[in-house]
Amino acid sequence: MPLARVTIQKEFGRFRWREAAKPRGGIIIAGDWILDHLTRIDPPLPLVEGRGRPLKTIACHALIADHLLAALRDIKSTSDALIHTFDGCFVARHTNWDPKKPLSHHSWGIAVDINAAQFPYGSHKRQDRALIRIFANRGFEWGGTWRIPDPMHFEYSALEYLHQEPHR
Repeated sequence: MPLARVTIQKEFGRFRWREAAKPRGGIIIAGDWILDHLTRIDPPLPLVEGRGRPLKTIACHALIADHLLAALRDIKSTSDALIHTFDGCFVARHTNWDPKKPLSHHSWGIAVDINAAQFPYGSHKRQDRALIRIFANRGFEWGGTWRIPDPMHFEYSALEYLHQEPHR
């Protein structure tokens, strides 16, 4: 199960927000929350986003940056072919870009979508076991087993390791 909103706000910070004019379902985070909580990491392997453009940096919550980097290094040492597209980490928006739904956990920069076109929200498709295992070993839960499956989605949930550097 994904983390509860109250837990996310306690661990990763609260922010004020308003609806964005465009895109529909996007939000604008007010104040200094983004400056105070997010960082950018350089991926250790070549990544492309869903439209095929090379991804030079990934914006994510500073508390998960080392864990995400460790997972990407593990993927690089296993097989770059596990990731066809890296479809976002920090994306300030509602779940499924639907303004009637709650904020996506991507709004806190604690979730990543991988291979989104091949593993769409609501499908029962399974990502490669090696990819699921690598992310699980680095504290990320895979969304493919949730009540409404989200097989593209990996979300940081290992709060007991949040303030520790990942093992190498």
